[in-house]
Amino acid sequence: MSAPNDVSRHAPAAGWVTILVFSLFAWTMSNLDQSLFGYAIPGVMGEFKVGIGG
Repeated sequence: MSAPNDVSRHAPAAGWVTILVFSLFAWTMSNLDQSLFGYAIPGVMGEFKVGIGG
C-alpha cells in the first residue's frame, strides 16, 4: 500500500522539474535571439550594405 503514496508524492516533483527545465530553455533561447539581433545582424547588414527593408 505504500507504493501508490510514494509514486504520487514524487510525481509533482517531476512536473516541477520539467517546468523549470522548459522555462530555462525558453529563457535561454530568448536571450540568444536578442543577442543575434543586437550584435550579429547589424554587423551583417553593415558588411553587405543592406537595410531591413531590402
